[in-house]
Amino acid sequence: MAKQKTGVGAQWLRDLQEKPLKPLYVLYGEEDFRRRTAVELLYKRLIDPALEDFNLTKLDGRGLDVRTIIEAVDTPPMMAEMRLILIRDYDLFKNREAIEPVIADLPEGVCLVFVYEQLECKPDTRTKFYKKLVEVGELAEFTRAEPTELATWIRYRFKQAGKKIGNAELTSLIERCGDGMTNLASEIDKLCAYCTDIVVTQEDIEHVTCRVAEAQVFALCDAITDRKLRYALHLLDDLEAARSEAIPTLSLIGTQMRRLYAARLVIDAGRGSKALMELTGLKYSFLAEKLMNGAQRVKLSALRRCMTRCSEADLALKSSKGAPYACLRELLVGLYEDMVQG
Repeated sequence: MAKQKTGVGAQWLRDLQEKPLKPLYVLYGEEDFRRRTAVELLYKRLIDPALEDFNLTKLDGRGLDVRTIIEAVDTPPMMAEMRLILIRDYDLFKNREAIEPVIADLPEGVCLVFVYEQLECKPDTRTKFYKKLVEVGELAEFTRAEPTELATWIRYRFKQAGKKIGNAELTSLIERCGDGMTNLASEIDKLCAYCTDIVVTQEDIEHVTCRVAEAQVFALCDAITDRKLRYALHLLDDLEAARSEAIPTLSLIGTQMRRLYAARLVIDAGRGSKALMELTGLKYSFLAEKLMNGAQRVKLSALRRCMTRCSEADLALKSSKGAPYACLRELLVGLYEDMVQG
């Protein structure tokens, strides 16, 4: 039986370009940039634009009748090795009884691809259906790239545009824009269009790129740790102006407070940032080091109160009919007071 692939990345995509294709692919996961790249590679390998109408079928999986899939599967390719059938957001596991006979008897000349975009894919590895999927084809989960791989990809994107980026600037770019390739690709394109020099500077990054919501919230928490309440409230105003939802924003604040608490525990245990990364699942050492630096300035008792305050704010926000951001401003003032009191 073929081995299930999880967390696929650059090598999997290279294999998709070069190795014999399977009759079935299930593409899912949070890294949508690479998921879209996989679809593009399949299109380039299989579809002659002049024969696209005959050899490419695209279907919306929501409410899709299995008979429509059978009709597409049973249509032979025209002057081509394989037909490509792309089905978006079809819940395979919910409809397994209907779709399993189709997958078990795929004819030659068919490449059937299920792509999860809006719908979440949760493969149940215990089922016979899952085993059949892996036997016939491949399930590819596109997770966020590991730090070293992501850094290589970022440098390559800049190199393609005739630009260079240093290590410190690359770290800053990830910190501001996150590790999602879709957003990074957009921000890199903006930088390359803006920069007149070959080397991208920190000033360029700060002037051109936009912080993702997560980075904005973490900067906000850093400001509270640094006892800069006014700046923290200013960052919160920016989030409100950008129409960031209050509940996810509060969730990110709570996450950062828990990480600070974990960092304080690590410090008190005489351990370093590597231990914090293992404890919290952080992938980037620079984020762990920032947390360690911030936690050194806050007592453990204060961080306990901060976490309690975040839980109380969560309850208040979800049960209140008032202004959500007023609740968040009150929370920031409370967090600031907790840290000042120690």
